[in-house]
Amino acid sequence: MANLIPDWLVEAMCWLMEILEVTKDMSEQRQELVPQWLLEILCCPVPECRGDLELRADIERLVCKKCGRRYPIRNGIPVMLIEEAELPTSEGQL
Repeated sequence: MANLIPDWLVEAMCWLMEILEVTKDMSEQRQELVPQWLLEILCCPVPECRGDLELRADIERLVCKKCGRRYPIRNGIPVMLIEEAELPTSEGQL
């Protein structure tokens, strides 16, 4: 009985499966925006504050628990520059 699926299609399907597996691995790695060990040593860079930071994955920011400044995370790297931080709202919401 002849093979019903052409060889080129089988090879393409195998190649696609490999790409999907790599993409899945990459997305699982991206789920952790900032590793826990890094969160434990980072603090707010404002000299008067130095508060602990909380990861807000929904907005891709590290938020200072003390002063409320929000530091962006770009390409998996926290940008801990005071000039780059978003100031808290007037209501004090994070």
